[in-house]
Amino acid sequence: MLFQFSKVFYIASPPTEGTFISRLVKQIEKIGPFRGYSGADLTKNLDACLSSDPQVLSSVEQELCAGSKGFIMSPGSSWSLNTVIERTCRGNKLSGNFQKLFANEEM
Repeated sequence: MLFQFSKVFYIASPPTEGTFISRLVKQIEKIGPFRGYSGADLTKNLDACLSSDPQVLSSVEQELCAGSKGFIMSPGSSWSLNTVIERTCRGNKLSGNFQKLFANEEM
């Protein structure tokens, strides 16, 4: 992680949403001292054989989200629900909203 930024975030999404997510990351970074990452960044750091497999990429993203300090789920998403279940098993709380997550308040 890059420590010169006070807040680091990762947005997990289907690969088909890559363009939108890249734009979203840039907009959030403009708000404050944030550094954002997405699947596009993740694939740069995986071997070609791994990054071309959507199941592997999804599993890596899920692990990142399950172990992160905060997580904001997408209602109705089975992927998010599985991540919430994993977080619950680990004792990690679900983040209520972006303001608390980025303000570093208790979640």
